[in-house]
Amino acid sequence: MNVFWAILGKVANMLGALFVGILVARYLGPSDYGLMNYVISYVSIFLIISSFGLDDIEIREFSRNPQKYQTIIGTAFCIRFCFALLAYILIGISLLIYK
Repeated sequence: MNVFWAILGKVANMLGALFVGILVARYLGPSDYGLMNYVISYVSIFLIISSFGLDDIEIREFSRNPQKYQTIIGTAFCIRFCFALLAYILIGISLLIYK
């Protein structure tokens, strides 16, 4: 039964995204919709740098050492902050290079 609800949730999410995408595309027009998708893609590249797969590592460490949750959260926050700062700097550099 849980699989049914998980699949139903995925389908509903996909249909909702499709519906909203169609509405936004009609509202913005081809040029602005393309620009919006370009910006989303550009930001997504740097989002990968800032997250750097830490979600899975955090979950693994929580399951191995639940008593060390404060240390794990603090360390993960510091690492995420450093990678976010790196991504921010790279965005600035790339904007200067590719005006």
